[in-house]
Amino acid sequence: MSTSSLSSSTPTTTPNQAYAVLAIGLIAVAFAAIFIRLAQNADVPSTVIAAGRLTISALILTPLALRGHWAELRALKRGDLLFAGVAGFFLAVHFATWISSLEFASVLISTVFVTTSPFWVALLEVGFLRAKLTRLIIIGLLVATGGGSFIEGLGHTIEPCVPSLFTFNTSDKDFTELAGIVVENVRVSAGKLKADG
Repeated sequence: MSTSSLSSSTPTTTPNQAYAVLAIGLIAVAFAAIFIRLAQNADVPSTVIAAGRLTISALILTPLALRGHWAELRALKRGDLLFAGVAGFFLAVHFATWISSLEFASVLISTVFVTTSPFWVALLEVGFLRAKLTRLIIIGLLVATGGGSFIEGLGHTIEPCVPSLFTFNTSDKDFTELAGIVVENVRVSAGKLKADG
C-alpha cells in the first residue's frame, strides 16, 4: 500500500462517534467512585468490588475484541503476551489500591489523586522511552494537576482515621448538634442500643 493511499484514507476530522465515546467514558469515570462508595457502605469488600469491576469489563470487551481483532490477537508473540500480563497485573494493583483508598478518603479527594496519573505517565515516558514533552502536553499536565490545588483551596482535606466502635450516619439535628461535645459518666440510649461511659 502506497503512502498516498494511506494519507488519503486517514480522516481529517474527528468523527462524532469519538466525542460520544469520550462523553460516555467521562460519565462512567465520574460515577464510578460514587457507586464504589455505595457498595462499600453495603459492606462489600474493596477487593471484591475491584475483581467484580474487572470481571464485568472482561465479559463485555472480550467478545468485541475477539470479533474485531482476532487476526491481531493470533499474531501476538510470547513477549507481547508477557507485556500484556505485566500491564494487567499493574492494572489490578491500581484498582485494588484506589478502591481501597475510598475507605479512608472522600470520593472527591480520592478521585483528585487518581486523576494525577497523566503527570506520572509523562514522567515515566520521559525516563524510560526518552520522549520529549511538547508545550501543549506540558500545559495540559499543569491544568490537570492544578486541579488538586484548586480543590484543596476550597477547603477539602483528608481527615486522619480515628478508632471507633461504631459510626452514625444521620441527618437528625438532635444527633448532629452533639458533634464535639465531651461528657463524662453518662448513659446514652437509642431504642435497644444503650451505652455507658
